Amino acid sequence: MGMTALRIHDLRHGFASTGVRLGLDLLVVGGLLGHRDKGTTAGYAHLDESAVAEAAARVDAHLGRVRAKGTRKTARLSVFEEFARSKERLPDFCAARGLDPDAFHRDLAVWRRASRRARA
Repeated sequence: MGMTALRIHDLRHGFASTGVRLGLDLLVVGGLLGHRDKGTTAGYAHLDESAVAEAAARVDAHLGRVRAKGTRKTARLSVFEEFARSKERLPDFCAARGLDPDAFHRDLAVWRRASRRARA
């Protein structure tokens, strides 16, 4: 079995792919190869399947953290429901929770309008 001819072009592809696998930005790799356009470099940088799978896992983990933060934010909004169900006066409710009564009253009015619209 003979070896196929190795071209300089093949070395450039290998160089670009190795650079990207090492975490170098496409602009940096492109600069090293003399490319002006990131798209040209992307054609040179062939990613192996494990790198793609790892990237997908990282994005999924990040989105999971974002969803978890969003859940906590929604939980904070339930203070309006808590007030609506309580028998406390607004100043007492706010004082017990360290809330500014004027700001809470304004936000409560917005929440009530939005709740009515959602039910309609």
